Amino acid sequence: MLNQDLNDMVAEENQIKQSTIDSLPRPTFVTIEDTDITNYIYAFCKNLLKFSKEKHASKEMAYAINLNTLDFVGTAFGDSRTVNLEPLLSQMGEFGCIYIVLHNHPSNNYFSPKDMNTFFEIVNISILVVIGNNGAVYVIEKTKQLSREDFFDIKKIIIKYRKAEISFEEVIDLLLPFGIVYNQF
Repeated sequence: MLNQDLNDMVAEENQIKQSTIDSLPRPTFVTIEDTDITNYIYAFCKNLLKFSKEKHASKEMAYAINLNTLDFVGTAFGDSRTVNLEPLLSQMGEFGCIYIVLHNHPSNNYFSPKDMNTFFEIVNISILVVIGNNGAVYVIEKTKQLSREDFFDIKKIIIKYRKAEISFEEVIDLLLPFGIVYNQF
């Protein structure tokens, strides 16, 4: 048990620092123009890092927010490398509602293949935000509804990314025609 706990620790250089929370860049969104809503989401970004730092040893965790009602859906907790979104996804079943999911990455990397897969598999996630424990903020958004054919074409791209046949930058370029927008802050 102790060995497993040691293997699941976030390295000191990847632990969240208060200065990172204080200076976290404010993301903007292509699909959200209302400043009050973006400020609301930004507060959740900062809170997620603060909670992870103080209560979850800087490990991965996720929040979901219903963008139709702005209700907080809940929290999912992970380990130093991944977070299981199932507890949140089961609460996001309302048809016609769209959601934003925020989660942190102790590795400070942008979207993993698993992140990308979840983003496209769960139709009602319209925005996915990854916050590196170092304060980098990555945002991917669906700007239009995807057709069934689009979905299968996108899955082929994600499979190539998962197999490391293409880079993240190539994935983003290939997703642009589908109305997928990526930004880094």
